[in-house]
Amino acid sequence: MQAILLAAADNEKLGPLTASTPSPLLSIGNRPVMEIVLEQLARAGIKKIIICLHRMAGEIELYFGTGSRWGV
Repeated sequence: MQAILLAAADNEKLGPLTASTPSPLLSIGNRPVMEIVLEQLARAGIKKIIICLHRMAGEIELYFGTGSRWGV
């Protein structure tokens, strides 16, 4: 099974929080939202995940790399 995550929105509603940080990397507690989602997908047995990126894609790619840290 595969999953596709859409991280392409330009979210103006989060205002100053997303001026320098892409919204998928905003933290809940001490972890980015997208990291929580990746961990949940990995626990559900989904190992192939495609992430559609747009704004600040490089920062998201740097954080997640190949995904091997999460076993995906």
